[in-house]
Amino acid sequence: PIKSPILIIPPKPVTIEDFLIEHLRKASIDVFPRIVQIEEDKLKLMTEAAEIKQLIAEFKLAISREKEQATYAKRRNERTEEQEHTRRINEYQLLMQMEQQKAQQVKTDIDNQNNTNLASERHQFLSNARELAFSLRSKADVTKDIKRKNKLGSRFAGEKEEVSELLLDRLLKRISDPQWDAIVRVATRTAVEESKKLAQRLEIAEAVGQLAGKMTGTTSATLLSDGYETTKEMLSNVIIGQTTRQNTNLIGSIGNETKQA
Repeated sequence: PIKSPILIIPPKPVTIEDFLIEHLRKASIDVFPRIVQIEEDKLKLMTEAAEIKQLIAEFKLAISREKEQATYAKRRNERTEEQEHTRRINEYQLLMQMEQQKAQQVKTDIDNQNNTNLASERHQFLSNARELAFSLRSKADVTKDIKRKNKLGSRFAGEKEEVSELLLDRLLKRISDPQWDAIVRVATRTAVEESKKLAQRLEIAEAVGQLAGKMTGTTSATLLSDGYETTKEMLSNVIIGQTTRQNTNLIGSIGNETKQA
């Protein structure tokens, strides 16, 4: 029989938003991880609460069945069987009470997480997000020979700096993406490959410079300088890349969201 080919789902393309997440995880080392941790803790608590609720429902059903069996045994004068069902009823009721206490504690923990004051953390998080968004937009503009000055201080001086919940939700959802590791691997591998290519080109430029220096008397330092400038330009193109140019609108939308916040 012909085996069906294994379908390999390629990772989502690396976007500016991915780099935004990585930057914020590094720049907000004491801020963003705490926000993420609180969200993860809330998710675990809510999952635990759902499991406890399901368990309590099963206990109620089991108790109801045992009561029916005990009533049926009593009618048949089966004293021993009736006592066994009564014992199970008491055991299930005790276990259900314990689960109900756990459910109340989990509910209290969830309320505490919801009431956690993250005003300063969210303020710093959004500040870092704004700064990165505008710096990336500036890099995109540089490719068009348009230089922008960073005016974050005066631009947002008189505005309320409340974090955009939409931005937070998007970043948290992106991090929880099961393909996140694959996305990072692709981005890292691409960067390493481009670095190797640039290193090879630099070696070629150096060899050509040394050869030309011997043949014409021109100092290899001058040629190496030219080669370095060429390599630096290529590196700049790699860093900025087509991705940055394609995602200028995305950065603009992030900037608008943070500005509106």
